[in-house]
Amino acid sequence: MSTTETQQPKSEGTSPARKVWNLLTSVRLAIVLLALGGWLVFAGTLAQKAEGLYMAQERWFQSWLVIRHAGDGWWVLPVFPGGYTIGFAFLANVFCAHFRRFERPPGGMGAMLTHYVLVFIALWLVTHFLLWSPLWLFMAYAALILVDMIVWPTASGKKIGVDAVHLGIITLLVGQLLTDLFSVESHMSFAEGETRNYSEHHHDSEMVFITDDPEGRDKVVAIPQELLAAGKTVSDPNLPFTFKLVQYSPNASVVERAEAIKQLGMLRGAMATMEAKYATPDLLMEEAKKVFQEGGKIQIWRAALAELGEKADIDPLPAVQRIVADPAKATKFAAGLKSRFRAEMLEAFKNRPMSDGQYAAEMMEAGKDITETDPPAPGDKGAAQRFFMIPRVIARGMDDRNMPAAVVEITAGGTKLGTWLLSPTLREQKFEVGGKEWRAAIRFERHYHQFHVTLLKTTHEKYEGTEIPKDFRSTVHVSAPNAAVNRDRVEISMNNPLRYGGLTFYQHQMGREQAGASRGTSTLQVVKNPGWFTPYYGCALVGYGMTRHFLMHLLMFSRRRKQS
Repeated sequence: MSTTETQQPKSEGTSPARKVWNLLTSVRLAIVLLALGGWLVFAGTLAQKAEGLYMAQERWFQSWLVIRHAGDGWWVLPVFPGGYTIGFAFLANVFCAHFRRFERPPGGMGAMLTHYVLVFIALWLVTHFLLWSPLWLFMAYAALILVDMIVWPTASGKKIGVDAVHLGIITLLVGQLLTDLFSVESHMSFAEGETRNYSEHHHDSEMVFITDDPEGRDKVVAIPQELLAAGKTVSDPNLPFTFKLVQYSPNASVVERAEAIKQLGMLRGAMATMEAKYATPDLLMEEAKKVFQEGGKIQIWRAALAELGEKADIDPLPAVQRIVADPAKATKFAAGLKSRFRAEMLEAFKNRPMSDGQYAAEMMEAGKDITETDPPAPGDKGAAQRFFMIPRVIARGMDDRNMPAAVVEITAGGTKLGTWLLSPTLREQKFEVGGKEWRAAIRFERHYHQFHVTLLKTTHEKYEGTEIPKDFRSTVHVSAPNAAVNRDRVEISMNNPLRYGGLTFYQHQMGREQAGASRGTSTLQVVKNPGWFTPYYGCALVGYGMTRHFLMHLLMFSRRRKQS
């Protein structure tokens, strides 16, 4: 007896393609992606404390995967999807869910598309031209929804709210991608009366070689930061020479040898004076009277007394007398004072604006000396004969700025011309090749513009008795060679940026010139972002869609109640 088996067709709902389609269009996937995105924002925000703002953004939000590194917090998983992975997955989920639930409108596709195009264009125009007028924007926004619901109450207008929400989310995701890929932030710094036609990147640097062209203008050959590495030989078809990076550091201190020797001598002299002041108990008591009667570093004395169990909140002199009477305590007390004063002096030298004092303090701590030959000169030409570089760890703070430095050996026609030291803190280094003068430098990457900005005046006001900014304002003149109308006396303040030439100028920092403080200085943040409008338009679409959908269902509910 035989049994005939009939092969059943494979269920469409369990096929691999159908399973993938169900997954891509599921609400559960959207919830999981939202949860992952929330955790990514939380973890990426925590990471900014250790990694810095820009490093954390690049690692967590501008990446496909986040891989755990040594030194990460316990909350960092071994592997986690990055911002791009979650963003593209959510984008795919929104697209697929929309098309799966798409229903052909009763009025036909043509009517629906016409409706959508007209509404979205109107919403774009309203948001774009009334963005900076909140009251008019709200009124125009409400009028657009009202007209839309009157003209298209049903048919193609029935699901436009949900579609607008989806399109708004897509706009936000695409806009963020455009910002990540194409936005550029730089800074324009100048003093009153100065003119700039370029801005500088805050982090990225470049090595430049400059010479005069036949018309007397600067011919600049720039080597981007990505091509610079220690031990690498670089050539360029626009350069009649090659150069080798004998030494390169993305962050380094450039120290002037003579000044560092001088600073170390001053520091040692101050240390010797301090040692002499607290050499004997009698001198210790004499110094205590001066400090507590005439004023001085009282907190250091109080801390040293507290270390020995003495309370000196009111009158510390009796406590000092008791300690001086005991030789063992006096020795320990003097050692505590010396240690604290020594640490304070070293910290003061480290915080000096120039690197010379900082390096001198480091050598003092290490018990080392600075001589004419140690550290050895990095090169034999230009600034390398007077300065040397000390590599530093890469700064990761939001306001920190890395200062790159390089020791460069230049060769032309098989002959070594010499070795130079380059850094943004040094002047351009000059050399000659084939009877023509060249200048070499490392500077922050420049972005040249088709217009000039002149700083006319700075206004730097603070609330009285505080350091809280009250009014930071730059008055500038913008001129372009081929512009019909120039912008004269434009004011840029903290909440009032300037938009010109596809760029946005924000007030960033203010100060005074170090030499005499006679002129005010200003730093403008210059932002080029092709996707700057997408967040506004995306939010407008989401808000419009939610409002439209809610009102539509409210009207339908009211009609049903009247009919019943």
